[in-house]
Amino acid sequence: MPSITSSGANGIDVNNMVSQLVAAERAAPAARISGKESKAQTKLSAFGALQSSVDAFRQALGKLNNSDTLNARSTTVGKPEQVAVTASTKAVAGSYRVSVESLAQTHQIASAGFAGTDAAVGEGKLTFSNDTTSFAVTIDGSNNTLAGLRDAINSASGNTTMRASIVRADDGDHLVMTSLQSGLAGELSVTAADANGDPLPALPPGGLIPGDPPTLASFSFSAGSSNNGAVEKLAAQDARIIVDGFSRSSSTNSFTDIVEGVSFTAIKADAGNSFAVDVTEDSSSGKKLVENFVAAYNALQGSLSSLTSYNATSKQAGQLQGDATSLRLASVIRNELNTAVGGASANADTLSELGITTNTKTGALTVDSTRLDKLLESQPDAMAKFFSGDDGFASRVDTALKSFAGKDGILATRSEGLRTQLKDLIVQRDALDFRMEGIEARYSKQFNALDSLLTSLNGTSSFLSAQLSSLL
Repeated sequence: MPSITSSGANGIDVNNMVSQLVAAERAAPAARISGKESKAQTKLSAFGALQSSVDAFRQALGKLNNSDTLNARSTTVGKPEQVAVTASTKAVAGSYRVSVESLAQTHQIASAGFAGTDAAVGEGKLTFSNDTTSFAVTIDGSNNTLAGLRDAINSASGNTTMRASIVRADDGDHLVMTSLQSGLAGELSVTAADANGDPLPALPPGGLIPGDPPTLASFSFSAGSSNNGAVEKLAAQDARIIVDGFSRSSSTNSFTDIVEGVSFTAIKADAGNSFAVDVTEDSSSGKKLVENFVAAYNALQGSLSSLTSYNATSKQAGQLQGDATSLRLASVIRNELNTAVGGASANADTLSELGITTNTKTGALTVDSTRLDKLLESQPDAMAKFFSGDDGFASRVDTALKSFAGKDGILATRSEGLRTQLKDLIVQRDALDFRMEGIEARYSKQFNALDSLLTSLNGTSSFLSAQLSSLL
């Protein structure tokens, strides 16, 4: 009797057969999952690129929604080392003669020299004041030192007037008191009283002599007094400039109310020597913003066109070809660009009247620089009226785009939906792998059982063959 035979040691290559069967069962569902993953990844990438273009376009719009930038003024200063000048849109173009007469100074006074920071200064109360505020400190046995007085001043409740420090010199340690407010309004006044609150007598001419008991009168000061205990190191002084013959003082070095829309910051004084400051209209910055806006729009329009187009020659479709969100976005932008702006200047209420036109074939915007320059020259406020303000072009278009952009916009929502889909597909792939493991185990069990059966049948066949041969 012929034996039952097949390839392999026992007739069946179990592993190979199981692998092929499992692979055959896995192929179709795995291909479906891979196809869905590829489409989702492609769309997610496309929506990411589209959202990036929308964000860049909105940023360009935001910069246009600023009348100060669109209708800017530039300044030319004859002596920039003496004064810095800025001009807002309220400034009238013109030329001014300016001289910086003085700079603001912060008042500073100092005590006589003490033997050290732990030297006694006397007990009682010191009151510090300027034109607007005052505060007091009490010196007693717990803080009766130069360092203790310094710390008491700096930590005093309500001290917005001055700061104290200790400076060491050849003649000893000095308490230096510096006003926190520049100008005459920050001029310091220091009065001294004993522990009972009674005013301390003035120091004798020349101050204390060695051996005299310390007294807080060593720190007293009043402008113009001949009996001061402290010495004036830096006099309080207002800044003063002259513009076209008109004098103006300030406790700081800044002047914002001399010429409307023009701010002056004094840097260096040169009394009596004037120089020119010119304020002119500056259209270059606004024009640059318009050019940036056009570039950002063209990038967005190009992205939309590429993502939603279909190439009949190559039969290749864009990643978002036929996508309703992308088509709606393109339509919204197109409509906004072609809508006139109410309240804009005459003959400057549409993009085309500003010299910004649309290429009918590509959809891209182009800027007619000559036309735009002419408009800015004849109507310097026209661009600001068109682009800026609550009812301006920039605000209106940005409002129309808000439903698409941002973390809660349609594009973000679509992207999040795709990310959720990809997570679900990972779960599906894991489930497929688990199911295939079960199928592989089942097939292995079945074919191993078959292999064992074949082994047994072959043994029986050999036995029967041997028995039949012995009978012959």
